[in-house]
Formats: sequence, C-alpha cells, structure tokens
Amino acid sequence: MCASKAGSEEMMANGERGFSIDDNFFVLYVDDQLLYAASQQNIGIDHRADEARPVSGLAAHLTAVLRAYALAWNASAHGAPLAPLQRRFEIIARTNPGATAVSFKGRALTYGELDEQADELALYLQRDGLLPGSFCMLRLEPSLAQVRVMLAVLKAGAACLQCDPALPRQRMAAVLAMFRPAVLFVRDGAESDSGAPRTIRCHEEAALLPYGWPDEVPVDAATPAHVFVSLSDRGCLCISVRTHQALGAQLEKGGSGRSPTATDPASFWRPLSAGASLTIVSRP
Repeated sequence: MCASKAGSEEMMANGERGFSIDDNFFVLYVDDQLLYAASQQNIGIDHRADEARPVSGLAAHLTAVLRAYALAWNASAHGAPLAPLQRRFEIIARTNPGATAVSFKGRALTYGELDEQADELALYLQRDGLLPGSFCMLRLEPSLAQVRVMLAVLKAGAACLQCDPALPRQRMAAVLAMFRPAVLFVRDGAESDSGAPRTIRCHEEAALLPYGWPDEVPVDAATPAHVFVSLSDRGCLCISVRTHQALGAQLEKGGSGRSPTATDPASFWRPLSAGASLTIVSRP
C-alpha cells in the first residue's frame, strides 16, 4: 500500500485498512509516500498504559516495509549506487577544512573542526556498542551541539529520531517503545525520561574524546537517515522517515543556509553539502 501524503487524508478519514482513526493509530510515511498504517495495539503497543512495554512491533514492520521499498527502488533506473548522505560534507571538509561550516550565537566551527568532532563522537558511539541501523533520539534545540550530533549519528551508521516537542508524555513513551532508540541525546541540565534508553548530555563545546575515524557503514535505498514523529489533527502518530536516497536527491537541487528544522532535514544538509555556512537562528 503506497499513497502520497496529499492523497492519504481521505483514506485516513475513512479508516485505512479498517482501523478506526483514534489516538491509538499511527501512519508511516517513507520519503513522502504513505507505506503503512496500523493500530499500535495490533503490534503490541498501548500508550495508554503507565509504561509502554518494549516490543519489536514497529521495528519489525519498519524493516520489512523499507526492504520492500529498497527492492522497488533498486529495480528501477535510479543511477549509481548510493553514497552516504554525509559524504558530500566529508569531501568538503577534506578539500576546504578552514571554511566556516556552522555559526550560532557568535560562535563558529569550520568544516575541518566539525568533521573531526563528529568523527570522534561517532567512533565513541560505535565502540560503545551502537549497531548499524539503530535509531538515536535527539532532544536538542538548534545549536552547535545538535549539528555535531546529527552528523556523528549518520557517520556511526545510525539514524536520527526527532519528535515534536508538543507530544504528550504518554505518546513519547509509545515512540520509545516503538523505535527502542539506542541513545537519547539531551542538552546538559535537561531532564531524562525514566523509560528512556542510555542518555548522553551534550554541551556546546565538544567533549574530549579519543581522536580517530569511525568504521564506514554502507547504505542503500532503504537506509533511514532521519525520522520525525508528530501528532496529526486527528490525534494519531505520524511517522515520517527520510532515507539517504531521498535526502541525497533533494541536495542536488541546492538551497540556502537557513536554520535547520526537524520537519525538514534537508534544510540542515543543503548548506553543509554545498560548502556554504549554516547559520542557526536562536529561538525567541
């Protein structure tokens, strides 16, 4: 089952696949295509419970859906094999390391500095047991730390998982149970959910980590790079997955250096993939 976002509203209103549209329903978009719709209870998750019990439900469904998506993509003529989304940035970091990559509140990092810091964090994550294909949840406001973490997560072979800050606590617990992220990144001083996985607290200054390079992890059309979870007007969870393939195609169109947003990961990667400077604007 595959439909565009624009064409999915009627299906959701009528109850896709016989499910009633309520606050226990979720829909899964991959690269703006509606690929899956189900009840959380049907895969063993009930966010109404005090604690959403950890299950492999959505992880298994997501893997199967993305594998089918990859087979369909690879069967058509889409050009050369995929390079990781971060490859464009890494090439610039090697050829022009002194150029400014990102600036925030009067502070800046060059491409060389950002690449080195992200490599060190990615290597730390891999040595700490982060597996390829894992999800890392980011609960970070726009900052130098957020940019560093997003880049490091991809270098480590994982995907960035971000949620709308407006998600109620119980829905956030359901997301944790559905994705079972390996790591939760929060700003220093922020509270951590009691049911969260391992938590890493981030400072604006990079942590002092051993210098080195992470192992490279191959990607294909099904490899997620970014996931954003929000709540629809009808009260169901909307899960939007962006793959390396789709975001890479977006980067070919170019773009400006506007402040990155969780709902548009391409706004983060466009300037850093073109040798431009990403300027992060402080929230009011």
